[in-house]
Amino acid sequence: MYLYGFDIGGTKCAVILAKVEGDQVDFLERYEMKTLGDWKKVLDELSENALMIAKKYGLHLQTCAAKEKYEEFGIYDSGCMTAEILGKANGITFKNVKHIGNRAGCQCMESHGIGDYDTCMNGCKYCYANTNPQKAFENYKFHDPDSPLLLGHLKENDIVQQGVQKSMLAKADDGFGEQLELKF
Repeated sequence: MYLYGFDIGGTKCAVILAKVEGDQVDFLERYEMKTLGDWKKVLDELSENALMIAKKYGLHLQTCAAKEKYEEFGIYDSGCMTAEILGKANGITFKNVKHIGNRAGCQCMESHGIGDYDTCMNGCKYCYANTNPQKAFENYKFHDPDSPLLLGHLKENDIVQQGVQKSMLAKADDGFGEQLELKF
């Protein structure tokens, strides 16, 4: 897996490309520049060099919910969790529906969280859902498989509301071929 990083600071900026395999992170490229003058010029220069690095490694760059547009540098506006990206990654086809996204400019599929922060013990290095890996292990003490909650138990004054999530998968009989079937 490749990771791209943009470090934008008050005195200097950098574009960094790293390759991650297991617990090993190899920094492949770094372009650094001083943060001087017009911010548009700074972002344009960073974008131009990010694309140059991406081309060298055969990578495609895109933004998600960015106000600025960088098509002139070959960086296209998309989303990080679009139906197309998730479908290709998982070999499935989604219905062609308009997605509301999560914030202005977001083109991602609608999603609903089913967990809570600091509850997964897998320890993935770049997971945003754990602020502290050790805290997930501490929270596990509060997990009860017989409770309807991920952590703890319902209290007398808790209100439980049924959530609604409709499938966004295209049906096999719609001419999309074999589809993933989720069973719970």
